[in-house]
Amino acid sequence: MNFKMKALVAAAAVAMAGVAHADIVDFNEAGGGSLLLSIWNANDSVSALFDLGPTMDSFNGNLSQSWDLTSGDYASTWAQIAPSLSGATFMVFAGDITGTNYQDHKFFSTAASGSTALTNAQVKNMAEVADFIVASELAGNHASVADGANVSDSTTAYQGTKMKADWNGRVPFVSTAAVGDAVDFYSFQGVPASGRTAGAAAADVVAFAGTFSQGANGMLTYTVAAVPEPETYAMLLAGLGLIGGIARRRAAR
Repeated sequence: MNFKMKALVAAAAVAMAGVAHADIVDFNEAGGGSLLLSIWNANDSVSALFDLGPTMDSFNGNLSQSWDLTSGDYASTWAQIAPSLSGATFMVFAGDITGTNYQDHKFFSTAASGSTALTNAQVKNMAEVADFIVASELAGNHASVADGANVSDSTTAYQGTKMKADWNGRVPFVSTAAVGDAVDFYSFQGVPASGRTAGAAAADVVAFAGTFSQGANGMLTYTVAAVPEPETYAMLLAGLGLIGGIARRRAAR
C-alpha cells in the first residue's frame, strides 16, 4: 500500500470515527445520555432540541457555564425557533437507563414547580420518553455533527407528543420554565429495593448547586452562586464580633 493510499485510508477512518461520535448519546448508553435542552411553544406547536455536549457523567454541576445557541451547529435551529420564543418554555434534562434495577435508572431534569419527591416507580417510568430522543436523532443535523439540534412541529420528535411539561405525565412536577426565567436542576435516581413495596420506596433526589436560564438572546446559562472566600468569612465574623461587643457595652450601661 503506497503512501497516498494509506493517507486515504487514514482519512476515511477519521471520518468514520467522527460519524460514530455524532448523534445524541441515548439514555441507554454507558456514562448516561447527553445533556439536552428543549424549547417548546405549545401554542405554535413547535419545539427545538439542542444537544449541549456533556453527558450525565461529564456534566460539572458545580461550575457556571453557558451555551450560545445562535452560533455554530446550533445557529440554523435557533433561527427557526426564535420567532416562537414569545410564550415558549424550556427544560434541560438527561437520562441513564443502562440497567434493569431501580438503582440503574437515573435522570437529570429542571423542575419549576410541584413536588420533586419521587418514588422508585416514578423514576423508572421517566424512561418512557426515550422515544422523544430517538426520533430527534433522525432530524436536524444530529447525525452529522458532534452536538447538533433539530426543530419539530409533529411526530415523536415534537416535545408536545412524548415529553410535554411533565415527562409525559410521569412526574408530579413541572419540568419546564418560561424563557427568561431561572429554574432549579435536580438528579433523580432509584434506590435498591425488592419486594412488593420496592416501587413505592423513596428515590434519591439531589438538587444541583446551580440554576438554568434560557435567554431570548440565545444564551443558555447555568449559574452557580459564588461561594464567599475564607477572607470574606473572616471579615464577616470580625464584623459580627465588633457589633456584639458594642451591644454588650451598651447593655452594661
